[in-house]
Amino acid sequence: MFWDFSTSLSRWVRSRWEKPLPAGRRKRTRRLGSHAEHLEVRLVLTPDLFVVPGADSAQVKLTFLLTQQQTKSKNEVGFYIVDDAAGSIDGQQPGTGDYARAVLHSSTRQILFPSGGLPGTSEDITLAGGTQLAFYLVKGRSSQDLLDRDHYRKFPKSPPIYFSADDVSSDQFDHVHSQVLPSGDATYQWQDQKRGKNPAFDDAVYTITASTRVQFFSDLGEFQAASTTSVVETFDAFTPTGTSLFSPQTFGDITITPLGGSPAPNLFIFPPGLGNGSDFGVPLTSNVLTANGNEDFELTFATPPTTVGFDTITNFSTTKPVIHVYDTNGLLMGTYSLAQAPDSAGFVGIISNVPIGQIRWTAFQGEMQDTAIDNIRVGTSNP
Repeated sequence: MFWDFSTSLSRWVRSRWEKPLPAGRRKRTRRLGSHAEHLEVRLVLTPDLFVVPGADSAQVKLTFLLTQQQTKSKNEVGFYIVDDAAGSIDGQQPGTGDYARAVLHSSTRQILFPSGGLPGTSEDITLAGGTQLAFYLVKGRSSQDLLDRDHYRKFPKSPPIYFSADDVSSDQFDHVHSQVLPSGDATYQWQDQKRGKNPAFDDAVYTITASTRVQFFSDLGEFQAASTTSVVETFDAFTPTGTSLFSPQTFGDITITPLGGSPAPNLFIFPPGLGNGSDFGVPLTSNVLTANGNEDFELTFATPPTTVGFDTITNFSTTKPVIHVYDTNGLLMGTYSLAQAPDSAGFVGIISNVPIGQIRWTAFQGEMQDTAIDNIRVGTSNP
């Protein structure tokens, strides 16, 4: 039988061409000028920066904890302060030739976990709120090894150094994944293999925990020595007094919302001389804020301060009113039970190193005898 070689060859070539690619493989397209096939659109990554929570003037303690290091390389991990959200430093943008040099010579750079550091190692750093941090990893060596070799126009390529501010590092791979939790804490996971040969991001894993600090004062003089405040609300100009207010009330930048009361959540501006004199355990000299039933209300600040204070009145109960302080994300920062005696007038001051979003006042047995607040002060803490 005559064998048509050319026909068989064409069939073989056609069958190979039409055969689907195995799963997981992709055809690559070279750039061929204006006639090149368009590649699939790549997801645009953003720099893995960390913004220190809190007001610009607040000093926030950050705790860095190395939790995992599944690698044979003795990596060094550190941070540096960047100039903007793009991760630039000293005029150098991530990905440029002099970026690594700018980072390693930056006065803001600090080593967190030295080469050879072990899981469980931690480092505490205090920085101002709003500071933007980026991170770097030197694979298998130290930053000093790179600095010792930096004698030429081009920055040395060995040992490799990767940056969280880079969308993609010099080997065209994103070496770090980060996640910011609702609490403001964060986790950073690094992969130290060139071009991502190891798919697991566990070569250096660390967490960042931001600690806020809330101080409570029961003495007005001590509070004033530690802060600069002004009285923003006395309730003396408010009308109508002596009636239940079944809705939130706004006093300047402060909105006060009733959470408890009888027959429904309400507020009540109580003037001197109202009632039979037994509503409070102390005589009133000015209007105060209270509620019908047990007092339970919340102060929300349109312009969140870092310092708040107000006068307080307790009732006969030995269980004192409790104050809850929240940040601007609604997270509880501190709780305080009034230290003053029952049936007394006193004061409470609050200084926080992050902005205060809300304060909640909750009394006990307020339906039997009222508690109240007055003369709200807001401001900032002294340096």
